[in-house]
Amino acid sequence: MTGASWLERILAVTKGAMRNSAMRSARRMGAPTKLAHGSQAGIGVGHLQAMIEVLRTFRFEQRQGASRLVLEPVGVCALITPWNWPINQVAAKVVPALAAGCTMILKPSEYSPFSAILWAKFSMRPVFRLAYSTWSWRGIAGRRPRCLASGR
Repeated sequence: MTGASWLERILAVTKGAMRNSAMRSARRMGAPTKLAHGSQAGIGVGHLQAMIEVLRTFRFEQRQGASRLVLEPVGVCALITPWNWPINQVAAKVVPALAAGCTMILKPSEYSPFSAILWAKFSMRPVFRLAYSTWSWRGIAGRRPRCLASGR
């Protein structure tokens, strides 16, 4: 299965969860409902669609003369997101890392961790259930000594 087809599955699930995501964003962050439904929730879909288009023509393996150039992930991506526009920030960082096949650690802002948790829950769980027999996701967000632990 190609990276584009994985992202297409994530896109379908994300589109289905947009209303729920927008409502939660409005409640948790205090975003105006119109903004949450229009820009906040919809922007993740835009990042997914753009990356799907890139992956359709991008070549991870190329010939250069007698040599073969292979582009592959070489490490873990540490993705730190600010509190503002949390869905945009999560999608703008997670989607390219997924497309490249990178392992990621996502550290959302302690002021708006729920968008990252919801995006992982709605968008990623169905895809990983297709690929693996068990799904496990753990995240920690917050400031010491009190923090929010989430998973499964």
